[in-house]
Amino acid sequence: MHGPPSSPTPIPGCAPRWPAIRYGAAPYEPDHRDLAAVTPGPEAPALSARTGKPAEVVQLTLDESTEH
Repeated sequence: MHGPPSSPTPIPGCAPRWPAIRYGAAPYEPDHRDLAAVTPGPEAPALSARTGKPAEVVQLTLDESTEH
């Protein structure tokens, strides 16, 4: 079987490439919100029905989005 190996093979004299580093990416910061305090907007119920996620979670996503 041909294809990439399951793990990278180190090249002598070269720095390892694994794991990849995401330059310019902000560090992960967990965000905790009280869903009972979220009021879904007019778009949230329709998206909630399509995705199967609670309307409050959909509204939080819409609030964070810059492309809707």
